[in-house]
Amino acid sequence: MTTDEMLARLPGEQPDFEELQEIIGRELQGKLFARRVGMDEDPFSLSPYPHWECVCTACGKKFEADVKDKLKDMTVCPMCGTKVEPHRWMFRRGGKLTSAFLFYHLFRGAGREIWVRSWRVSQYLSPDGLEMDYVPMSIYHFDDRTAEKWKFGWQGWKPIKTIHMDSWRVSLYSYEYYPAFVGSISRETIQGSCLEYSQLDRAIEYEFPLIEYIGFYLKNPSVEYLWKSHCIPLLEDYFHGSRGDVRRAVNLKAKTFKDLFRGADKREMKIIPQLHAREIIWFHWLYQAGVIRADQDGVDWARARPSFNHDIPDDDEKQLYRYIHRQAERCGRSYTSVLRDYADHLRQIERLGGGELWPHDLDEAHRRLSDRERKIQDQGLNGMFRARRRLWQWAVWRHAGMFIRPIDSVKEITLEGERQDNCVAGYAKRHAEGRTVIFVLRRANDPTKNWHTVELIPGTLTVRQCRGYKNREATPEAQAFVDAWVQRLKNIRDQRRKSA
Repeated sequence: MTTDEMLARLPGEQPDFEELQEIIGRELQGKLFARRVGMDEDPFSLSPYPHWECVCTACGKKFEADVKDKLKDMTVCPMCGTKVEPHRWMFRRGGKLTSAFLFYHLFRGAGREIWVRSWRVSQYLSPDGLEMDYVPMSIYHFDDRTAEKWKFGWQGWKPIKTIHMDSWRVSLYSYEYYPAFVGSISRETIQGSCLEYSQLDRAIEYEFPLIEYIGFYLKNPSVEYLWKSHCIPLLEDYFHGSRGDVRRAVNLKAKTFKDLFRGADKREMKIIPQLHAREIIWFHWLYQAGVIRADQDGVDWARARPSFNHDIPDDDEKQLYRYIHRQAERCGRSYTSVLRDYADHLRQIERLGGGELWPHDLDEAHRRLSDRERKIQDQGLNGMFRARRRLWQWAVWRHAGMFIRPIDSVKEITLEGERQDNCVAGYAKRHAEGRTVIFVLRRANDPTKNWHTVELIPGTLTVRQCRGYKNREATPEAQAFVDAWVQRLKNIRDQRRKSA
């Protein structure tokens, strides 16, 4: 369809922006925006004296304040007496306030057509008060066999080959995007259209990208069966970056529900809806190989099995499952935790040149090998430990009665392994070389007492494991601290990248 044909066929219906105004109104409710005028930061001001120019969103009134007043102290509007949250109103943002959205609206066309239009909507301050600004952005056309897009630019409407959701950055160099909002969709709009059975309302409820979901459904109508069988994790995987796994796990071209999962029997079909795509692939393979049964224990094993990144002795999957199942029952830990310990045990055997492949007590055998490895540990690693400690000094954090810091020396990592009764000493070389980073988590009121040991992957800033005494899972208190700490590290990294 040409651009002229599109403009001729485009429905003349205009959306009702009232619901978006209500959302922005709630977003701005109880806030006060202020900017300093008559100063260097406002070179175009005609004000003869410096002062704060303020607007209260509770009453919508403008007023002036003394330039000596601090913004953080403006917590009550002098015009209406309402408690407000003060915010800086920056000139470099074109005078617009911080609330802005991408607004999408669906229209019904001729026959089974669906049209989608998008606008950039922002709120700004004019002499008349707070007003809305609507800028057209894109037009989408969908039919049973076609999907088309046009984007508005300085030359007018232009066709675009790649059909996906629009994005609107807060600024040119920002990684932050304004949110997208989809207007309400009436039943009459969808009924009898190409999206009649698309479950579009549920896709919007789960915050799947509107345009990508419509295109996905038109290419794969079997998506309807995924909704009806409650396979929500599969749909989340598809729209969150695991499309290849979804295509391997599901037959998206299926004509019936039974054909969605190739080779799956009735027992598997009862389990599959609770699994993600990668888990379905592993579960189906292990189940068909006779390693697991279609029950919760089989699900737990299918979820844990990918974490084992080592060759299996004798390539015997059944023996691996039975062995890890026995060890997990012995120590009361999860499959994932025991599998990682077993992989570490096998690597220790390779480094030391011998050992028992299937020890009766894995924890005890792991400790014995760690003791042997500890005795032959290269003391020259201490210099590398000091360099690693200086490099990760920025990650030291004290919060909520706890603090975390990098391991200090070969001696300390050895003592940590002995006192915590775990295998952390086997990580000394990897820590020294920077392939992993070992931290110790302590209580602030007792810094000399061992509590938790944390392993951080330096490239992605993700925690591989956080263990307590005898390799036990982290306590809820420690896990909450570690989660907050990782988020803090990522924020610092992002700030450094922006300022670089």
